[in-house]
Amino acid sequence: FLIGESTPTLTGADLAAWRARHGLTQQAAADRLGVRQGTVSKAESRGAGALGPALREALTGVLAKERGAA
Repeated sequence: FLIGESTPTLTGADLAAWRARHGLTQQAAADRLGVRQGTVSKAESRGAGALGPALREALTGVLAKERGAA
């Protein structure tokens, strides 16, 4: 998976909204995304700030799978 210009900008607020939609704790979201709980917490605290590359890629992949299952 290559991150290019077509990759959407995802923010901490997007991450928090996704987590809330699924009723996940920060730890459960972190487990699902393959990152640490602190990474989720820090990203969400940035609100409108863009996610870092690893977290953005993980969340993009999860969102793509969800769209495919819908």
